[in-house]
Amino acid sequence: MGKPSSFSYPISELRFSTASRKLFFLPLSLAISTFFVIFLYIYCTNSSTVTSPPLESNHYQQSQPLSSLLKQLIPSSLGNAAEELFYSSRYDPQRKQWPTGSLFGLYGNYVNNTEVYRDKDLFLEDYKEMNRSLKIYIYPHSRDDPFANVLLAVDYDPKGNYASELYFKKVLWKSHFITKDPNEADLFFMPFSMVEMRLDPRIGPEGTQDFIKGYILDISHKYPYWNRTKGADHFYVACHPIEQHAMDKIFEAKFNVIQVVCSSSYFVAGYIPHKDASIPQIWPRVPTDPPNLASSKRKQLAFFAGTVNSYVRVALLQAWGNDTDILAHFRPVRTSDADHLLGSKFCLNVKGFEVNSARLADAIHYGCVPVILANHYDLPFADILNWESFSVVVHYMDIPVLKNILQRISLEEYSMLQSNTLKVRRHFQWNDPPVDYDAFYMTIDRNNTKNLTFQAIDLLLTESFKFQIFPFQPDHEEMIPFSIDNTAEDLYFDLPRTSSYAKQNQWSIGDLFGLFSGETMNNTEIYHDPDMFLQDYKLMNDSFKIFVYPHKADDPFANVLLPVDFDPQGHYASELYFKKSLFKSHFITKDPNEADLFYMPFSIVEMRHDPRIGPEGIQDFIRDYIFNISHTYPYWNRTGGADHFYVACHSISRIAMDKVAEAKQNSIQVVCSSTYFAASYFPHKDVAMPQIWPKEKDPKKLTSSKRKQLAFFAGQVNSPVRAALLKYLRNDTDIYVHFGRFEKDDGEQQLHSKFCLHVKGFEVNTARITDALHYGCVPVILANHYDLPFADIINWRSFSVVVHYLDIPVLKKILQGISFEEYSWLQSNALKVRKHFKWNVPPVDYDAFYMAMYQLWLRRSSIRVRLSSSKELI
Repeated sequence: MGKPSSFSYPISELRFSTASRKLFFLPLSLAISTFFVIFLYIYCTNSSTVTSPPLESNHYQQSQPLSSLLKQLIPSSLGNAAEELFYSSRYDPQRKQWPTGSLFGLYGNYVNNTEVYRDKDLFLEDYKEMNRSLKIYIYPHSRDDPFANVLLAVDYDPKGNYASELYFKKVLWKSHFITKDPNEADLFFMPFSMVEMRLDPRIGPEGTQDFIKGYILDISHKYPYWNRTKGADHFYVACHPIEQHAMDKIFEAKFNVIQVVCSSSYFVAGYIPHKDASIPQIWPRVPTDPPNLASSKRKQLAFFAGTVNSYVRVALLQAWGNDTDILAHFRPVRTSDADHLLGSKFCLNVKGFEVNSARLADAIHYGCVPVILANHYDLPFADILNWESFSVVVHYMDIPVLKNILQRISLEEYSMLQSNTLKVRRHFQWNDPPVDYDAFYMTIDRNNTKNLTFQAIDLLLTESFKFQIFPFQPDHEEMIPFSIDNTAEDLYFDLPRTSSYAKQNQWSIGDLFGLFSGETMNNTEIYHDPDMFLQDYKLMNDSFKIFVYPHKADDPFANVLLPVDFDPQGHYASELYFKKSLFKSHFITKDPNEADLFYMPFSIVEMRHDPRIGPEGIQDFIRDYIFNISHTYPYWNRTGGADHFYVACHSISRIAMDKVAEAKQNSIQVVCSSTYFAASYFPHKDVAMPQIWPKEKDPKKLTSSKRKQLAFFAGQVNSPVRAALLKYLRNDTDIYVHFGRFEKDDGEQQLHSKFCLHVKGFEVNTARITDALHYGCVPVILANHYDLPFADIINWRSFSVVVHYLDIPVLKKILQGISFEEYSWLQSNALKVRKHFKWNVPPVDYDAFYMAMYQLWLRRSSIRVRLSSSKELI
């Protein structure tokens, strides 16, 4: 093992020793740090004259404009600013300096790993198999198609920022991967081009969503392939950022289709890292190989050129705009920049409107080591390439010490980085026809990896229900794209109706049970495939092993890390019951080498109530906890946390991992707040758990004919959806809507009602679904984009009614339209699934604990295949 890197972060200073554990979590230090950041922000942004605190070191002479750096860390929305809240200020007021810690990974420990590939042998083996067997079917279009310009390959050499999108399609058509027989295809390519749509006056940026929606509806009716998998074996390629909203009118595609895109930010709602693929943005250059790539004439420390179109670039301009070692030109990129790229050791890729830009590929093209200032960028080919071996990743907050960071890299270390940069150049070039290992083949290889994941889940899930990630919302014509906040999605029902229902002046229940109408109550099975479920459940029960990170009763935070010794109650009981049940189950192993998954046993609920931590300290606690286990044990680092999981029911879990990006993207999150529109929740990776308010005993007369009330709801008015419900049903005699707390248990109301309403409040999830099931009341779910619990296993169409927000004005008519026979079937099935929504200590077969374990077992199988195919989960 070689000597530590000279720019490695001194990890020993942060290890959790027994003596320092209390000091590490000392609440006072957290309070002081928080106060300092808030005070500094308020002072800097509200003073008429902004003066940054002096930094007593020559290294920080250019770091004065601290206020602009802090501005980007204040959340405004989840679009461009909130992503930059990931790390709290790391400025140390005592030392008056900025640590250079988190440059090369989660904790700043630059690994002595000089390998360009994560596993070269495995990559070459998989690449060979991909080259031999992968087959892609392209939906056919003729040259006389009215939109041939959008659907066929271009006949010229593409240029500019979006060339990658056009090059991929052009080269694919000439490759040996194409098959004309869809029955032998592994993947299906939808060949529409965002670039061409955007420039076509018949479509334009505003018409892209409608074009794609129409295209997918067209192929789904002409061909059987889309409907077999709900689009999960389909893919498209796009490099223009307009693609982030391109699928907003056809959610099934947004959540199932493999999106091969340049705009691959973890904080774009349309991008799902564990499903989609990141493609490099490449501006083709001539000549192909510039001279003197490894020349010693690189005298300039670093170079950047680009317009000022983000807070990050503003911070770079203010910190280094006049520096002689870091040459920063704030203007459009020019051809003459090639000389600067060839003459500089490091070339900066700084986030603009998007995390991605062609500067990354430009740097590699000219043999300049890339420096990446684009937080939360899912770097291209990250499954295959070890970016730490040929680039430097710097957090936004390290801009004031950027020069110091680069100057501390030794000649030996720089030579390694630059040598590896030259080795990966071939992967960031387009060739026509394609050349082995170029950008086209690397993109195809990543698609093949995604296909292996799809095939892995295909082995577990039957044809009837695999990838039904978004089966519950009707395909309303009036749907429009919206942002990822808590209220915008609720504006749907304020829109004028233009659906077929309104045109016909009637409301059918046919569209309640699937994305496309017509799939109604002919499917009476509670389970998607009962035989496979029982078979897999037995295998899970016999073989599944969980390692729980050990903690003792005398641990200062035993209350957070060990199970509670009481029976949990309230909204967040599921989180505590899971841990309590797991510790009493046979799934626990004390041998981590035989574990399938690793459980991090911290409790969000207990942290929230602990005065030493509190809601404000949860992110720091989790960051430090993961830091601790990753340095005490080898298991986290083997997979980047992909075989680790935690359980949380409080809505604060949505931001709990915000200071540990690796955990947020890789670890399995078993959560109650399972909405598709939370940036932290990934449907193909995470698990939806029911929110259960435990009841003492089973009520009597569950199937009684005394259910005279049509429907019931009780709750506070804390969302536009509930406000709409109040507006339309406030004084209704058939649907009893009570806004406010019940003075006594509302069980009697639920026992006497046919339907019980689950209406989105602050979150899509509440305990009302499980309350309804407990009392034998058929759930009616008004919580759009809710990844319903255990949806991999149970068929929600068989025992509940899912209603879109837009249908609130006609909710009564919808429920009255359900016949007695249909209701009897729904209620009978609701009684059958009750056992899955109960907690028991010790756990009982098929209860909520075992169902959650089964979902984890499904993820565990998928993880294994992904790791075997790529050796790393992004």
